[in-house]
Amino acid sequence: MYGQKNRTQKDIAPIFLRSIFLPFQGFFFCSISTTDNVSGQVSKELWTGTSTAFDYSYDARSRLTGITRSATDKVNWTYNTAGLVTSEITTIPQVTSALGASSVTSTMNYTFDTVGRIASKSLSNDSTVQYTDAMLYDFRDRMTQQTRTQSSGGNLWSKFFYNSLDLVTTAEQGTGSVTSNPELVQTIF
Repeated sequence: MYGQKNRTQKDIAPIFLRSIFLPFQGFFFCSISTTDNVSGQVSKELWTGTSTAFDYSYDARSRLTGITRSATDKVNWTYNTAGLVTSEITTIPQVTSALGASSVTSTMNYTFDTVGRIASKSLSNDSTVQYTDAMLYDFRDRMTQQTRTQSSGGNLWSKFFYNSLDLVTTAEQGTGSVTSNPELVQTIF
């Protein structure tokens, strides 16, 4: 949680996608070859010994905007003028019956406060909002509270307390109003 603010989508996207596209099937060894575009960015990635290939796309500011394996297996990102990811759209194949398959599209939208911290994020599956998270921070940029409003009703919340070294020492979680007594308190040493 702490220190995550400065990670970019480009840093985590390939790891995330590989876990979606190549589920664990026992021991699997292959080599990966890449093709770069004129800017030196990876434009294509091929996994030898498999039919797996990823196409990478970038915007005019060299930010990663998409990784595609097929029309039903891709991730796309949009950015605000400050270069922060405002949405992540993931489309993955889903078997719906013995007769065919379709895909599910999940969208994570982000808003930011005036100093660039995530103020809220909401997840939608095929345009239906599942939940919205709101975050609060202290003057040292540490997340102190996260409240999840679920589309099915109800709130979940977490509060975080830190020591002088900025390490989380206590986490409280609960349901309902944030002012209620915590249902779970975990002390971290």
